[in-house]
Amino acid sequence: MAMSQPEKTPWYVWYCLLLGFLWNCLLFLFLSTTFAEKLKTGFVITGWTLIFSLALYIYCIRCYRKNRLRGKAARAVMRWGGIGLTLFVAFLFIPFNLNPSPALSGRNHLRRLDSREQAGSSLYVQAEGVLPDDEITLTIFDICLGGISNKTRRDGPINPEKMDIKDISVLTSYIKNQAAGLKAGLVGITRLDQAHVFTANHKGQTINLPHEYAIVLGVDLPYQLALPSAPLPWREFYTSLPEEIAAILADKTPMSGTDVVPPEELEKIKETMRFFSEGGRSAVELARHIRSLGYEARAHYSRWSEVQIIPLAQSAGLGELGRNGLLLTQKYGPRASFSVVTTNMPLVVDKPVDLGLQAFCTSCEKCAYACPVKAVPLGAPKEERGVVKWVTDGQRCFDYLLGNPKCLACIGSCPFNKPDLLLHRVATYMATRNNIITNNILLLLDNFLGYGDMQPYQPDRPA
Repeated sequence: MAMSQPEKTPWYVWYCLLLGFLWNCLLFLFLSTTFAEKLKTGFVITGWTLIFSLALYIYCIRCYRKNRLRGKAARAVMRWGGIGLTLFVAFLFIPFNLNPSPALSGRNHLRRLDSREQAGSSLYVQAEGVLPDDEITLTIFDICLGGISNKTRRDGPINPEKMDIKDISVLTSYIKNQAAGLKAGLVGITRLDQAHVFTANHKGQTINLPHEYAIVLGVDLPYQLALPSAPLPWREFYTSLPEEIAAILADKTPMSGTDVVPPEELEKIKETMRFFSEGGRSAVELARHIRSLGYEARAHYSRWSEVQIIPLAQSAGLGELGRNGLLLTQKYGPRASFSVVTTNMPLVVDKPVDLGLQAFCTSCEKCAYACPVKAVPLGAPKEERGVVKWVTDGQRCFDYLLGNPKCLACIGSCPFNKPDLLLHRVATYMATRNNIITNNILLLLDNFLGYGDMQPYQPDRPA
């Protein structure tokens, strides 16, 4: 008597098993990521979801082995459900936006700006005689440690023996490598549009900058300092350091009594100072090197900038302008600080990029709700001076920062403000696909897991 052959397991059963396995792996990745970031809400939610999912997965396997899931209806669900889920996931990576936002641009100003029109310009004028016009005064941390002169020239003498250039592309790569060696994590080159050169400095003196190229350097703020939960500074020492604090930073004078700075806060102060001084230092050193090759070069950073840095960074292909008025980069999100070196050295320019991050901003308004003074706008972008963009209230923001120097609400609440982990890399890539459904799913997950919770949400916030 012939023995009956065991029923062969259909392909769609194996496929559903694979999908279930991948889903549980994804949940485990979520769990490990939220644990690494100490995100309690996300850890609890993904933990219970993973437990339920694993239990359901094992239960379905046991039911199939006991012939409970072999009917026509169950087979149809497995077959078409697996195919449908695969098609849906594939669709999330396909560009799909029925209502794209207006093209945002930072390159076509109808008129040049006077630097005195910027928020906070009056403070620079008050500092006349204290802060020199042609010298970048770095932070007191650099002064204390003696690692660099407290005053360093933005411009200087040029080597009379000009280097002979045989291949501009090779020279461009060399300059970018030099910038990377100066701790610039992002480097881009663009032509210096005179529309992005200020007409006058903070004292009203006319600016004449005939350079043809602009090299934009970007450094990132360490993620632990841009966390939504990052503590406020110990007193006011992020912006104003008395002599005794300068001494303790230099490890020279121990402090006693009630004014002792907690060690963990002291380290945060040091790290923040490194960040805010690094950009100026990189630009100064790169400009100095270019001048040693026989070409004009001038460094621009913070109050010493004679150019609009963010539009130049956008033109150099380093990112896109976000709702919060900051440049969103694929590598660092919104937590990057930029400096510029303008030069007449011939270089190969980069092109602006379309990362799809601005399209995400049209769906996301987290930074607008998180801003304590409502300086970040809601709604669609508007045109200002020939540029379509989200117009932030710079003066309102600056006035608040004077008393709250550690406010990073527009950075900490941004969905692109994430540590460099695999899960966030994938999410950022999905956001760049410019799919409105994907963007809304990512935003929903960001809120659901508790990312970017700066303060209680304000759904009734007026525009």
